[in-house]
Amino acid sequence: MKPLSAKVDVLVVGAGPCGLIAALTLARSGLSVEIVDRAWKASGESFACGLHPGTMDLLEELGMGSGAWEAGLRLDGIGFYDRERRVASAEFERRADRPHHGLLVLPQDQLEERLEEQLLRHHVPVRWGHRLDTSRQEDHSVHAVVEEIGFNAVGYPFARTEEAVVRVREVSARYLIGADGVNSHVRQVEGLHCESTGLPKVYDMIEFKPVGEVEREARITFNPGTVDGFWPLPSWTCRWCLEVPQGADPGGSQGEVVGEEQTGAARQRAQLERRIQARAPWYESGIRDVDWQARVTFARQLAPAFGRGRVWLTGDAAHQTSPLGMQSMNIGLRESVDLARRMAALLGNQATSETLAEYDQERRNEWGRLLGVGSGIKARPGASEWVRTRRQQLLATLPASGPDLTALAGKIGLELCS
Repeated sequence: MKPLSAKVDVLVVGAGPCGLIAALTLARSGLSVEIVDRAWKASGESFACGLHPGTMDLLEELGMGSGAWEAGLRLDGIGFYDRERRVASAEFERRADRPHHGLLVLPQDQLEERLEEQLLRHHVPVRWGHRLDTSRQEDHSVHAVVEEIGFNAVGYPFARTEEAVVRVREVSARYLIGADGVNSHVRQVEGLHCESTGLPKVYDMIEFKPVGEVEREARITFNPGTVDGFWPLPSWTCRWCLEVPQGADPGGSQGEVVGEEQTGAARQRAQLERRIQARAPWYESGIRDVDWQARVTFARQLAPAFGRGRVWLTGDAAHQTSPLGMQSMNIGLRESVDLARRMAALLGNQATSETLAEYDQERRNEWGRLLGVGSGIKARPGASEWVRTRRQQLLATLPASGPDLTALAGKIGLELCS
C-alpha cells in the first residue's frame, strides 16, 4: 500500500458507514481522498441493522442496491405493542420509481464491508491504525497531523503490548470531514461540543438464534419506563434491543430462582427469556444460542454546528438518538453523500461556500425536529389516544427518514411539524 498522501482534496476521519460513503462519493466525483481510522479493522458487532428505504435509494445510485437486497432480509412493515397488546402497525410505502420497497435488514458490519470493497475499486484504501492528532485550518486548506499506530512489547517479567506511534505524517487537505462517531475527535478539536437534548438511554443489544420461527416484521414494544425493539435478521438470527430502566436492576432474575443445573449459557438464556417475556409476552420463539450482547449508552445530543470553514461533521459525530429507529446512521448516510457532493461542487467551481452553510442549516433543522428541540411531531385528528400520548417516543422508533418518515408517521396518525 502506498503511504498516506501529503496532499489531498479531502481527508475523511472515521471509517464507519458515514465516512465510507462520503469517501466513496468523493472518489466517484474524481477527487483525491484519504480515509483514516484509529481502529485496526472494522467492528464485528453492529448496533444499526436496518437500512431505510431512502438509504436503499442511495445504494441504488451507487450501484450497490441489488447486492444488498440479495444479502439482507426485506421487511414490509413495523408493529407496535403495549406490552402484549398490538396497538398499531404501518407498512412501508410502495413507489413506482423504486425497484424494491420496504426496509432492508443488513447488519452495519456487512454494509461497511461492501462500501470498503467499492472504495478499493476506486483505489482508495482505508488507512486502519491511523488517528488524527491535530488539525489547523488555514486560508485555503486544513493542515492535519496523522499518527500511524503500532504496538510495542513492554513490561518485565510479564510482557504486554501497548499502542505506540510509529510514524507521523502531515497532510494538507482542501477539506476535512469528521465522521468519527459519537466521541468525535474532529468535533473536539474544532471546539464544537455537543448539546444534550434529553437524558441518555442505555440498551442491552442481544443478537441470538431463536428456537422457533419468527414473523418477518420489526416490532416495538412499550412498557412503563421502557421502549424495546425486536428485529429479525438474515440467516435465522434475531436481535432484541432492551432499554435498561433508569436506576433499575436489569438482570432479569427478580422473583425467580434458577436451578443449579442451569449454568453458563443455559443460565444466560433463561435470564434473557424471562426478561423478554416480562416485557413482550407476544414473543414466543425462545432463544437457542446467543451470538453476542453488549450494553450501550445512546446520548440524545446535537452539535451546535455541523462544521465551519473547511472542517465539517456528519453522522454520529454531529448527532445521536435512540437506536430503535436507526435514524442516526441512516440519516447520517444521506447527509454524508450530500456533504460530499457539495464539496465536489465547490472544488469544481460549481458552487459557492454558501452551499456548506446551507448544509449546516438544513441538518440542524432536521435534527431539531427529530430530537424534539422544536415542535417535532403532532397527532393528526382521529389518532388514537395511545398514539397521541406517545408521539415523541414513537418518532424515534420509526425506521425511516425524509419523505418516507412523513409517510410512515402518517400511517399511525402522526404528522411531522414543519
